[in-house]
Amino acid sequence: MRIKTAHSYNLDMFCFLNVMTADDCYVRGHPEAFSEWYPRLSAGIKTKAVASDQSEM
Repeated sequence: MRIKTAHSYNLDMFCFLNVMTADDCYVRGHPEAFSEWYPRLSAGIKTKAVASDQSEM
């Protein structure tokens, strides 16, 4: 049996961005990561994250 493996850098980056942009699922699951990284985001990114969350409702 041959198994092919690959790196998941793109998926890892998306998961990291979800934590940083206040995605509810990740904020509840990883509060330490959120509290460490969210304050480091620019105001523009925070605004876009909030707008994106509100458009999904």
